[in-house]
Amino acid sequence: MSFDDFHANLRGERIALEELDEQFSRYLTHFKSRYGVVLLLYSLINCHGLSRFIETSELNDELIDSQYGHASQSLVNLLLSGSPVVNLFNGSINVDGLIVPGIEKQTSIGFLSLLESMKYLQVGEYLKSPQLPIWIMGSETHLSFLLRRDEISTSRRLVSKYSSISILEV
Repeated sequence: MSFDDFHANLRGERIALEELDEQFSRYLTHFKSRYGVVLLLYSLINCHGLSRFIETSELNDELIDSQYGHASQSLVNLLLSGSPVVNLFNGSINVDGLIVPGIEKQTSIGFLSLLESMKYLQVGEYLKSPQLPIWIMGSETHLSFLLRRDEISTSRRLVSKYSSISILEV
């Protein structure tokens, strides 16, 4: 299927939150297909609301890095916190009268960054201490998936229903 055919066949539907698991399972093959990442991106933006997404995101940034192919920080933050902000610190800060938004509440899945050790940015406690023992680790060129070793059995149960997710014990 060409990219144009993919777009020509796109259809949207609203579903209740209670139906999410069933609908995700129903359409899982579409998310695993050639344009699955694009479909996920469109779904995220649509769920957030396109006008709200444009209003709250940093649109001067590419959503997908053209060199390395990973998601922008605002897109990762949309996945983790429901808000497409570019910053990783807790709450909002005032910089000479300009309100700069960050992460507003503790997330289910966390985020850590190698760039913090180089003092390029600050990751707030909302992302460092997620509700689940699962983190995304960001570097300059890629994203990795981390689990806390003493909680692997709990994490394994959380992801076991999705066969495309596997846990690598190191």
